[in-house]
Amino acid sequence: MTVELQLHEKSRWANAGNRKVNAARAIQDRDEVALFSLLEAYLRARSKKRAAISPRTVLRYTHALKHFFDFTWQPGSTINLLQIGEPALEAFLERLSERDPATLIGTGRRVLSRSAIDLCVVATKALFRALVWTGVMMRDPTTELRSPDVSRSERQPVLAGDQIDALKALEPHRDPVIAARDAAMLELGLSTMLRADEIVRLDVQDVDLIHGVVQVLGKGKKPRSLPLTRAPRAAVERWLCAVNWSLDAALQLCF
Repeated sequence: MTVELQLHEKSRWANAGNRKVNAARAIQDRDEVALFSLLEAYLRARSKKRAAISPRTVLRYTHALKHFFDFTWQPGSTINLLQIGEPALEAFLERLSERDPATLIGTGRRVLSRSAIDLCVVATKALFRALVWTGVMMRDPTTELRSPDVSRSERQPVLAGDQIDALKALEPHRDPVIAARDAAMLELGLSTMLRADEIVRLDVQDVDLIHGVVQVLGKGKKPRSLPLTRAPRAAVERWLCAVNWSLDAALQLCF
C-alpha cells in the first residue's frame, strides 16, 4: 500500500475516545504513517481550511514532518516525543539550518531552503497541536517555536545563478514544439515567479503578448495580473510559432 493511500486511513481518529490510546501507541511504536494520518485528520477537522485542504498540501506537510521524525528517532536518540523540551527543539532547528558539508564553511548554501525550513516548522507545530487534540499531551511544547532568522547577506534567490544557468544549458527536447514549450515555461517561472501549478494551468488566452500581461489564477482562485518582460514574451511567441508550424505541417500531410 502506498503512503498516499495510507494517509487516508483516518478512521482511528474519528472516535474521540480512542484518539488518546491510538496516539500513545503510534508514538511508542514510532509509527510514522499513523502520525501522518493523525496530522491529516487534525488538519481536516480543526484547521481554518478544514476539508478544503488539498491532498497536495497534506502530502507536503507529511514530507516536511519526516525531517522531524528523522531527527527525533535517529539511532541512539533518547528524545521522548511526549516530554520533548526546548533544548531538543532548538537542536532540531539547528539541524534544519545545517549547511551543505561539500561547500565552504560560512559561505555554503543551507541543505534546506528557507521555505523548506519554514514548512518543517509549521508541520511540526501542527503535529503537536494534533497530539494535544488527542489528549495524549496536556500542552503544546512548540508554541514558542520559530523558524531560525536568516541574515540579509545569507538570503538566496529561489534558484541560485549557477542553477539557472544549468537549467538553460540543458539539451532541449528533440521535438521542437516541446522544446519551445519547456523554454517558455522556464522563462515564465524565472521572470514572474509563478508557481509551477500556476504555469501549468495557464491557457493561451491568459497571455496578452500585445500588452505584455499574463493573467493568473492563484491560491484561493484569486486572479492577478503580472507584467511580461522581453525574455518570457519572446519565449511564448517562439512556442506559439512552433505550435502553428506543427499544425500547418500536420494539415499538409492530411491533404
